[in-house]
Amino acid sequence: MARPPKTGLDYFPFDTKPDMKLSSIIRKYGVSGLGTLIGLYQKIYDNGYYIHVDEDFIEDFCLEFGIDDEDYLKVFIKFSI
Repeated sequence: MARPPKTGLDYFPFDTKPDMKLSSIIRKYGVSGLGTLIGLYQKIYDNGYYIHVDEDFIEDFCLEFGIDDEDYLKVFIKFSI
């Protein structure tokens, strides 16, 4: 009997040496930016390899991760992309 298809990943690897993209996020947003990025990775890889970002996602993410300013998350996502 075949195993049912799995959606998402149980874990994702994270390099021990940050590349230039990650370094720029840390420089601009500090450790809170790193935490925000890891939270976004969790959401992305839980569902496969992408997420649909709309107002509901922004609101839910901010509530779940204790982010007070939804505009911060919108700007962070645009910067990260």
